[in-house]
Amino acid sequence: MTQKQHYIQIYEPYDYNGPNPARAIGLGFVDAPEGGRHYLVALEKPVMNGTGLIEQLVLKTRYQGDAPERMIDGNCTVTISRVKPNVSIDVTNGYSYDDVQFWGAGKISAPPKNQQWG
Repeated sequence: MTQKQHYIQIYEPYDYNGPNPARAIGLGFVDAPEGGRHYLVALEKPVMNGTGLIEQLVLKTRYQGDAPERMIDGNCTVTISRVKPNVSIDVTNGYSYDDVQFWGAGKISAPPKNQQWG
């Protein structure tokens, strides 16, 4: 899968004080502990928030019926788990519940063509 650029609009947690929307690079789907497919993204610029540095997020569609692929190419409301400090997830190995912490909710979208970066 080609890495895609995304905006992550963060609705929760309410005390989030980083860039909003945050810019992220899609790394691909990762096998979730409960058997689903979640979308792994790396923040363009890591953010210090609450309990440490946030470099990666794991996203899951928030509404039943939304296909995981919608997170790649469309606008999609998501639940957000932050990858814990000192943990790095890659798409080939999946992850465990111990690797992440539920963090909030938001929306993922692709930037308009005239706002691509990098």
